[in-house]
Amino acid sequence: MPRDGSGTYDAPASSWNPGIDGQPAATADWNALLADLASALSNSIAADGETPTTKIIPFAYGIGINAGSITSPAVQVTGDPTTGIYAPAAGQLGFICSGTNVLTLSSTAITVPSGVTTTFNGTITGAGNASIAGATSTLGFYGATGTAKPTISGAKGGNAALGSLIAALVSLGLITDATSA
Repeated sequence: MPRDGSGTYDAPASSWNPGIDGQPAATADWNALLADLASALSNSIAADGETPTTKIIPFAYGIGINAGSITSPAVQVTGDPTTGIYAPAAGQLGFICSGTNVLTLSSTAITVPSGVTTTFNGTITGAGNASIAGATSTLGFYGATGTAKPTISGAKGGNAALGSLIAALVSLGLITDATSA
């Protein structure tokens, strides 16, 4: 009987198992043991990682992996070694696509690196504060292309300031201007 589901191997009973002092081992029994051992080893996972598994492996206490790096993530997609997950620092997870860090998670932040476009499809719900920071940051609503923070101009005593405000809100995509002159 090869190794059971718990990983225990028991050699098959034969003319020499259990061994009896002075009793010769029969050739057929010896060959059966070798075949049984070969089967048990063939159904084992090789320590060098060359053996692909055929089922999901349940782990009782978790999996320990090395931290990896941006060029060699600790968890890699088979056939794509530049895509996966690594730990850039203690308490952080980094997600890599084609050798580029596209997302970092920590207990205090979700960080999308500069130059990576973030697209949300669906509803975004949150609590707390939100801000867009940076001298070149832009913002657009309802499908409008992002624009820089608008400046409202014109005299408050006339309609110039109101016209400027309406134009700024339109440029952000916040309103549709249906006013008349």
